[in-house]
Amino acid sequence: MPIKRFGIIAMTIVLFGMLRPAMTALAQDSPQETATPGAPESSGTTAGGLNPDMKLDDLVKQDVLVPSLSTVVTSVNRQESTVGRSAAAIFVITPEMIKRSGVRSIPEALRMAPGIDVARVNAHTWAISARGFNGRFANKLLVQIDRRIVYNATFGGVYWDMQDVVLADVDRIEVIRGPGTTAWGSNAVNGVINIITKKASETQGTLVQSGGGNQERDFNTVRYGATNPGGVSWRAWGQQFDRNSGWSDTGIGDSWRQQRGGFRADYTPTKEDTVTLQGDISNMHGGERIDASIPTFPYQSTVNDTVHGPAGNMLFRYGRVLDAETSWQFQTYFDRYQDPA
Repeated sequence: MPIKRFGIIAMTIVLFGMLRPAMTALAQDSPQETATPGAPESSGTTAGGLNPDMKLDDLVKQDVLVPSLSTVVTSVNRQESTVGRSAAAIFVITPEMIKRSGVRSIPEALRMAPGIDVARVNAHTWAISARGFNGRFANKLLVQIDRRIVYNATFGGVYWDMQDVVLADVDRIEVIRGPGTTAWGSNAVNGVINIITKKASETQGTLVQSGGGNQERDFNTVRYGATNPGGVSWRAWGQQFDRNSGWSDTGIGDSWRQQRGGFRADYTPTKEDTVTLQGDISNMHGGERIDASIPTFPYQSTVNDTVHGPAGNMLFRYGRVLDAETSWQFQTYFDRYQDPA
């Protein structure tokens, strides 16, 4: 036997002799299972509750046990599924995440989603996209609020300073990174963001929020929900905020203030039918610095200006369940806004 090989064998024997007492002590300290007469045999399940001897056909039918993967989503292929069963890179921003983060706007909430590039141009202007290709008017990301498309049809971008909801009424924000054009059509080249609000039956009673500070100079929200004897659940709300200008060493006045009000009503005449009517109206003012042309030298002047963006929308949705696996839905909406740019 070569001397080199003999040396390796000798070292192995020595190491085994040194580790054997520790292995014996560990085995003695670990609890031992004892068989109880008449007790059923162990099922052999893993820590996740799955049987390792389960056939593949039965395994794929099991529910995902991790809570974050069991979150219900509908934006991947327009059908209800879960995060764990969806063949997409999807992330869900939950109401608990929004509540604990302390965010005050949708763009701020989107910063919690991995893979989403959220850049703040000034105090009220945002540039948001997925997988690169970002800019103020990123035209490769589809954005919806309750499946109402909110991008500007002229260039496909989104005026994020005109989009707002009561964050306490958000049921979830589904963020899909990757192409979704097959299911959603235009603008879903890099991803889809679907902001879904709660049903009116889930927002009953009175909600009042108010606060202020040096940046959030003041913000106020009032919402009230109820159900009438006819079975119609509804809520009405109004909110406003006034945000101070962002930091600037050149004195740019980019403050942001907005007033918004809206409603939602849900009616379920039968177990198979659901009817939803909702809408809101808003008025936004935002400061910005612009370069204006003048007829005299130096033929250009830089001034602080204020943009004005009134907007409003109305949405109607009717859905019917045919059986346990089949349903259909009709939705139409009207959206009007004034271009603030």
